[in-house]
Amino acid sequence: MKRYFFSILIIVPLIVLLCANSMIVSAETISDYKEIRPIDLVIVMDKSGSMNSSDPKQMTSAAVNMLVNMMPAEESRVGVIAFNNQPQVLTTVGGTDSLIPLKDIGNVDNIKSEVSAVQYQGATGIGNALKAATDLLSKESDKDHQKVVLLFTDGLNDFGSDEEGLALCEDNEATAVLWAKDNECPVYCFGYDYKLSDGTSSMGSNGEGLNKLTNISNITGGNTVRIEDINTVQEEFIKMLADMCDLIYIDRDSGFAVVAQAYMKKNPTETDLAKVNKASDLNTA
Repeated sequence: MKRYFFSILIIVPLIVLLCANSMIVSAETISDYKEIRPIDLVIVMDKSGSMNSSDPKQMTSAAVNMLVNMMPAEESRVGVIAFNNQPQVLTTVGGTDSLIPLKDIGNVDNIKSEVSAVQYQGATGIGNALKAATDLLSKESDKDHQKVVLLFTDGLNDFGSDEEGLALCEDNEATAVLWAKDNECPVYCFGYDYKLSDGTSSMGSNGEGLNKLTNISNITGGNTVRIEDINTVQEEFIKMLADMCDLIYIDRDSGFAVVAQAYMKKNPTETDLAKVNKASDLNTA
């Protein structure tokens, strides 16, 4: 495996990074050596009709775009799937579903444009979306890359009276989870648990939705986060990226949160320094 050099930025405090994509960040540079595998990430985002009520400001789309901005650009690739009861792959090349390289800022802008155009409508089929994600990774992922799935949903599977459709969705979920486990592909799940108009929970009266997500992440080696405030979704996505890439740690001397720059240089020297950057430009430096 290649050895990469990371220039490290100290951000004070971390919330500056979470909330101010356009803010210039003043930074002290620390040098550190670390090995990292390039990442093939598929983001699976709920676009069912219930999102019109749970996320009227489309905070989820903004969080997905922020995550794409922050991904380490060196050799990493991203796929995005929006789903209701059926999945829609948003990242395509020549009409073919694809993982998109992040080296080219034009690719990043195209992904963000597709995500921003997502319209909330329809029912919910989590298993169908997961199967589409693992199919995309199976077809497109590089064998030397770390495969990862991020799943965001605000509710349970919903097929109305279509029992056959629900059964197929559950089968697809089982197939996808098994593939992810066998291929060391962690699935990070985010369940937005909010109160419906009748006072019940969007994730089920007995927590069955969160239990499903927790089961998926436990089997695959990921993690499940319960989100109660949609305004925290960006923060939770950053924490996931930290876990996935070891991008954030607490500096013992300063006590500050440290965020690794995406400057993965193949021939490092001790004099390599990180430049001051916009938080939204971490993948383009």
